[in-house]
Amino acid sequence: MKRFPLIFILLLSLPALSLAMWAWVPLKDLVVDSDLIVVGTLSSVYEYSKDGTDYGQGVITVEETIWGAANPRETLPLKWDNDGVVAFNTQRPLGGRA
Repeated sequence: MKRFPLIFILLLSLPALSLAMWAWVPLKDLVVDSDLIVVGTLSSVYEYSKDGTDYGQGVITVEETIWGAANPRETLPLKWDNDGVVAFNTQRPLGGRA
């Protein structure tokens, strides 16, 4: 019974010792090396899993180009997988669109 408090404290501290996969990245760091930044609609999404990795693909229909060469109504293919670190930014873009 004397070990219960020690074990309890140890169990509570384990999550603090684990590594996280998410990383907060400032918006300027996310876009500094970008070739293309657009506002658009993602459609025709297809997702599947293979060997423990999730894959997906879809088509972006461009509504507005913020940086780079893309025309309105142009469609761009998009493919992704979850293999690696995921970066995100919660800052809302100008105009309030997500």
